[in-house]
Amino acid sequence: GGAEAFLPGSQIDFHPVNNLDGLVGQEIKVKVIKLNRKRRNIVVSRRIILEEEKEKAKQKLLAEIEEGQEKEGIVKNITDFGVFVDLGG
Repeated sequence: GGAEAFLPGSQIDFHPVNNLDGLVGQEIKVKVIKLNRKRRNIVVSRRIILEEEKEKAKQKLLAEIEEGQEKEGIVKNITDFGVFVDLGG
């Protein structure tokens, strides 16, 4: 193949990935975060892409949501004062 880049473990996902074997052979979208042409050193991040996609989804939801709409969500956190529900954005 072409140029190889290094994807640090901390940049693979939001949470640590225990089994990296599952990534072998998978095509993934990454962003170049460091480049040293002289040393042919490329460092990439998948987490940044995931964060950007999550932020876009959140902005889209906030732009489209209306008072009175019914939505399905996933309970994410329970506190003394209530419950936090993920609406997918």
